[in-house]
Amino acid sequence: MTTRSQTANTTSNTPSDNTRGTKVTAKNQWIGYFALAWGIVGVVALLSFAITRLLSISITAFGFSLTATHWLALAASVAFMAYAEGYRTFQKTWAPRVVGRAFELKTDWTWLSVVFAPFYCMSFFDATRKRMLTAWITTICIVTLVVLMNRIDQPWRGLIDAGVVVGLGWGVAAVAYQAFIQFTGDAGKGGDEQDTH
Repeated sequence: MTTRSQTANTTSNTPSDNTRGTKVTAKNQWIGYFALAWGIVGVVALLSFAITRLLSISITAFGFSLTATHWLALAASVAFMAYAEGYRTFQKTWAPRVVGRAFELKTDWTWLSVVFAPFYCMSFFDATRKRMLTAWITTICIVTLVVLMNRIDQPWRGLIDAGVVVGLGWGVAAVAYQAFIQFTGDAGKGGDEQDTH
């Protein structure tokens, strides 16, 4: 017959942090921290790479003789993408989810999620069906949009890309901010959506 004290001792000796069933060791903890850092840095690197590519195209557009219509188009592109892509998408939902999933890797990882941590953070795998579908469909739409944009002549292409650059830059800032408040233990100040799955 098991006494309460024996049960309590057994419970206290059970690791509270599990790496998907693996006993937590110093090595596992370091792998978890590496996956966390790699996930966030990788996502920021992907966004930054896109910004660099599009920024050069946007700068080229200003070498043309721009009319009032062009300047209005630029203002509309920047304003729309800053709000729709930057604020509504990146800041309010995407960045909190990405950083939340990155912090999951600290204690709950597999080798697949460690190696492909940035894609895990962006919900390309090991997420709910809805999240994975959203991630893949969004990516396909972006690739399709990029292909179509290549058919647009300058300066229109550069003016539109300028808005995209602003939105992506907002995304980088949002991810960095979410990571900061998570690291400082102030996760409650995140975006509206805290569903990391």
